[in-house]
Amino acid sequence: MVPPLARRLSGHRLGLELVASALIGAIILLVADTVGRLVLPPGEVRAGVMTAVIGGPVFVFIARRMRQGAPA
Repeated sequence: MVPPLARRLSGHRLGLELVASALIGAIILLVADTVGRLVLPPGEVRAGVMTAVIGGPVFVFIARRMRQGAPA
């Protein structure tokens, strides 16, 4: 979900797209880790599980909006 979002924000400029992907990816992982620690107060949910829970619906949304054969 990060590269298509970064591509939309950067305007297809490779250098800016790379920086945007790194920053957005780090932010999403930080949010997933924080939410995973807050969901079950005595324990925690792994960051990978939370990333899948957050990213899954976004990925489906992006995939459904794409036309057949169109670039991401």
